[in-house]
Amino acid sequence: MKTEHTASPFSTGGGGTIFEIKVQASLLAMLLVRGYAPAFDSSVVEELHLQAEHFGYRTDDALVVCSDSRGHRRRQLWSMKHRCDFTESDGVFRDVVNDAWTDYSDATRFDCDADIFVLATSPLTPANKHLITLQEFARAASSAEDFLARVDQKGFIARKSREYLDLIHKFCNDAAHRELTSEELWRFTRCCHVCGYDFDQEASQDEARLKTLLALAACRRVVTSRQVGLWYTNSHEQKVHNR
Repeated sequence: MKTEHTASPFSTGGGGTIFEIKVQASLLAMLLVRGYAPAFDSSVVEELHLQAEHFGYRTDDALVVCSDSRGHRRRQLWSMKHRCDFTESDGVFRDVVNDAWTDYSDATRFDCDADIFVLATSPLTPANKHLITLQEFARAASSAEDFLARVDQKGFIARKSREYLDLIHKFCNDAAHRELTSEELWRFTRCCHVCGYDFDQEASQDEARLKTLLALAACRRVVTSRQVGLWYTNSHEQKVHNR
C-alpha cells in the first residue's frame, strides 16, 4: 500500500521563492543606500544584477558588484536556498558547490583573490555552523599547507568541520572530473561564505533591521520618503522580474 506524505504548507505555498525574493530585496536596499555587502568591510554596493545567468554564471541568483574608496571593484555571486542540509545526500548543497566550482574555474568571470561566493539560507543549526568555522580557518591560513595543518591538528577544530571539508572536496572533484590539489581546495574554500537569514518567520530581525535602515536613510535624505516602503515594492518587483 502506497504511503501518502503531506507536503509542508511552506513548500506548497512558495516559501522558498518568497525567501529568495526577500534576500534579493535586501540586496536592493543595500544598493539604494550605498550600503556595505556582507564580507566586504570597505566596499559599498554599486551594482546589482538578479538572475545573472545571462552573464555566463552558474551561481546566478544575484551578482553584486562592490567598489571601495580607491575604485577597486569586487564581485559577489549569490545562491539563495531557503533550506540546505549540508549533507552528501543533499542535492541542493551538491548543486551549490558544483555551480560555484564551475564559476571559480573560469578566470575570465571570477577572480579568486578578490571575488567571493555567498550562500544565503535560513539560520544555521549548531552543527551547520562548523561549516562557517571551516571557511574562516581557510581565510585565516597563509597557505594550503597551513590550512590543512590546522584542520588535521587534533582538538584544534571540530570533527564536523573536517567532515565538511571532505564533502566539499568530493563535490568539487565530481564537478572537475579530477582530483583537486590541496592548493585548489584551500583557495576555493576561502572564497565561500554562508549567511543565515530569518526571513521565513513573522518576527524577522533581518527584515526589521532593513526596514529601519531604509527609514533612517529617508530621514537623512539618502533616499526619498517614498522609498521607505520599498521592502514591499521590491518584493513585488522581484516576483515580476523572476517570472
